[in-house]
Order: sequence, then C-alpha cells, then structure tokens
Amino acid sequence: MTTAAERTEYGRVLVVEDDEAYRRLLVAELGDYGFPVDGVGDGHAALLAVEATSPAVVLLDIRLPGLGGIDVLRKLATSGAGGPQVVMLTGHGTIDTAIEAMKLGAYDYLTKPCDIDEMRAVIERALERRELQRENEALRTILRRRDGEVELIGRSRLMHDLEVRVARIAPTDANVLLLGESGTGKELAAQLVHRKSRRADKAFVDVNCGALPETLFESEFFGHEKGAFTGAAARKTGLVEAADRGTLFLDEVSEMPPASQVKLLRFLETGRFRRLGGVSQLTANVRVVAASNRPLEALIEGGAFRRDLFFRLAVVTIEVPSLRDRRDDVPLLAEHFMRRAALETGCRVTTIEAEALAALRGYDWPGNVRELRNAVESAVILSDGHVLRLRDLPARVLLMARGAGVSAGAAAASAVQPGAQTLAEVERRHIEATLQQFEGHRERTAQALGIATKTLYRKLREFGKSK
Repeated sequence: MTTAAERTEYGRVLVVEDDEAYRRLLVAELGDYGFPVDGVGDGHAALLAVEATSPAVVLLDIRLPGLGGIDVLRKLATSGAGGPQVVMLTGHGTIDTAIEAMKLGAYDYLTKPCDIDEMRAVIERALERRELQRENEALRTILRRRDGEVELIGRSRLMHDLEVRVARIAPTDANVLLLGESGTGKELAAQLVHRKSRRADKAFVDVNCGALPETLFESEFFGHEKGAFTGAAARKTGLVEAADRGTLFLDEVSEMPPASQVKLLRFLETGRFRRLGGVSQLTANVRVVAASNRPLEALIEGGAFRRDLFFRLAVVTIEVPSLRDRRDDVPLLAEHFMRRAALETGCRVTTIEAEALAALRGYDWPGNVRELRNAVESAVILSDGHVLRLRDLPARVLLMARGAGVSAGAAAASAVQPGAQTLAEVERRHIEATLQQFEGHRERTAQALGIATKTLYRKLREFGKSK
C-alpha cells in the first residue's frame, strides 16, 4: 500500500464536486487516509486549482455548474504525460457519459455515493499509473537522446513498400503481426509503427515471449499483489498495465506456451485482467504488435498455436524482408554501421573500400541486418587506418562472398597475402571481438556470428578459451 509520504511525493488529489457537503466529506475522509487533498465546487475553479497545485489525481463530477465535467476533462487531456489522472464521479443517470469520458482520457469512474475504500483503491491505482507514466517519459527522453528517431534504413523497393505499409496502418489501432527471419529488424519496424501512431507519446513496452517461462507469464503480464506467492514482497505492475494507452510488442510470439496463449487471448478479447492474487478487475487499452520468425499457420496446423489468437494478432500482417532479398541496401547499411561504430569506439575509419563493399553485398547474411551490423562493427575494431578494407571483414564473409567482382576464392586469397593476417587469425580475432561485444554470452555471440553454439564452443577450445 502506498504510504502517506509517497502520496505527498506523487502529488495532490483534487475533488471537484458542486455539492458542498459531499465535497467536504470526501476531502475529510481522503485526508484521514493520508492523501494531501483540496476541494473546489465548479469547473473554472478546477482548472485554476490544477494550474496552481498540479494535482496527481482529479476526482471530477460530471455535472457541474457552468463549465461541465466533460469540458474540464477535455482541457485537462491536453496536459499530456505530465497532467493529472482524472476519475469521473457520476450518478446512476450519467454512467454512459462516464464511459464516454474514459474514451476521452479519463482513468476510471465511480458511481455516487462512492464507497470510500473503493475510491481509495482507485486513487492508489491512478497514482501508480501516473508514476509509471513519469518513469516511461523519462526513459523515452533518454532513448531519444541516445538513439534519435527510429529509422528503417534502405532504398530498395522492398523497403519502400514496407515503409508505405507501416505509414498506412500506424495511425489506426489495429493489431499488427510482423513476420520475417531473425535479425531482419522486426523490433525496429514495431517501434516505427508506435512512433507513427496516435500512441507515440505513450509507452512502448516490449517482451521476448521466448525468454518468458510459462510459470511467470501471469505475474509478468498482469502483475501481482503483495503476498500473492512466496517472495512477492510488494505489489508489482504488469506489462499490460505498463503499456496502457500505448503499444505492447510481443517478440517471438510463436514461442508462447499454449496455457499462456489462452490468458493473453482472454485479455485481448475483453481488455480486462486481474493481478495475480488480486480480486479487483482492471482494464488496459493496449495496441499489440507481435513478431514471429516462424510461420504461425504451420504452428496452428500442428496444434502449437491457437487459431483464434492468430486472428486477434494478425489484423494486419507485414512481411519484413530478409537482407539477401534487398542486397542493394547492404552498402547503405554498412556505411551507417561503420560511422556509428567508429563514433562509439573512437576508431579512425571513415570509409569502406569498394572491394569490401562488394564482398559485403555478395554475402548471403543468414543473420540478416543484425549479422551485418556485428560484422561491420568487428571490422571497424580490427581496422588499422581510415579505410575499412577487405581483409578486415570476418572470415565467413571472405570465404562466402560472391558476385560484384569479388569471388569467394579472391576474398579468401586476400586474407593470406604476404603481410596480411592468416584466415585463421582473422577468424579468431573476429570471434573474440564479437564475444567481448556480448560480454562473454556464448549463445548470443553464436547467434550474431551465424553459427551454432556448439561450433562456437569448439572454436573457443581451439583458441585455448574453453572457459
């Protein structure tokens, strides 16, 4: 439960109610619970009080003299992420209006006369949501400063078609299913959908379904109450609540266990959920963008994925092309990653020689854009001048590159010319650099290198690095 000190830190509660006796009662009872609280009797006074005291939560009566509650709500809705959470107070005759108010941005509504314990619980949840929004906004600010705008890099026809499709569906609230091989940039496409949507100023919450054990699904997605299970020392906000009014990105959704699929489907159908160990039914308005590197239709036929969940997720389906299908974008991507790596590492590389670009363009890139990025970053680290040369590229690129004037044989020969490193040395240095980049994580390193984990372990044993 939120303490009085925490409530003060979060901000004040403002009661907007024209019935003076009822207003005073609410102010007194909420004050007894430890909330710092003020009360006003009309809409104009409410707007002045919001400007003067910056309350975190506003309890707003729908029927007010002069400026009505809905008009006040519309004005408060322009405050953005820093504005108060609004809880509408309604009589039995105005419930439909209260529901409409929630579509305009109200957090919840309470029917008068309100149960004070229920009101307190709603205020507590509203405070939690506001704090979460503040944290999300701070995080978004950090990410904007660090990464700048999300951009899909490429001039090929396939990338143009992808960007057009994203631009068309982003402003809607339709759920989106992104299909494509690992490393093609599905998460970047999901972020772009979010950035171009009407939810861009809200949270983008991503979860790797393949890394989430079935036993933790309910707690992670829907949160839990204090004492819900051994070790639950405090209430925890779940992912869907964190993504409320924003976007929930489900990466590797094909890896979600069947039991978890049922719980996710129930939430998508109703928008309602309960925290684990809780009794209160909560709501969240999220747009779901899911991604899979496996064909879901085949999983459906095999019974591993629910057909009804597929239809919920795949309102719009977008194919993210593999890098080998858009080779013309490889030089542009390589130069982008080269500039970024040079900036981050302090290396002097400013350009890529034509033979190296040809080798990069001729390679199949089974790991797609992710593999290209890691290969270029490794080459920048290994380079010894202003030019990234053919010999700086990973051994697998030198051996397998083809076309554009660089045969596989010529590429391999370039690695063993007098004064150059041997192919084995190039391979060793590249593997070690990639391993260091991923802080010793063997599985992630193998994935980035485009090789099996057991192959990586064998290579490391050959290098005398078995531990």
